[in-house]
Amino acid sequence: MKYILTESKFIKKYDPDLILKNFKSFLNRDEMINFMLDNKLRDSSGELDYNDIKEISGSSENGWKLEKVKIGTICDWIFEKPYKTNINIPPIVYNGEVLDGKTRLGYLNFIGIKDVVIYNGVSTNGK
Repeated sequence: MKYILTESKFIKKYDPDLILKNFKSFLNRDEMINFMLDNKLRDSSGELDYNDIKEISGSSENGWKLEKVKIGTICDWIFEKPYKTNINIPPIVYNGEVLDGKTRLGYLNFIGIKDVVIYNGVSTNGK
């Protein structure tokens, strides 16, 4: 299954409710690996390699839950230009640390988005 949303080349629209409807509500570690590979997630040095992806995916032993959160709870920075990754791809967060998606979050913060959808690592107590 692909976890990809397309966006217009000229219009960058962010709709948290649409994102919640189009991505799986929960991913186990293997599904997170596939999600990251399918969406060709990148960092400042380029596309993430398999070992980086495996490390990020394994950060949460209990999987990843798709959640809508207030951007201010996880991001206090801005980026004036979006990066190469689609802004509709949910960032990956564990224990309040953004493991992937810092630039996407910074750009969303810059354009005034208040609620963002993330994949949040599930802790041992299920939250």
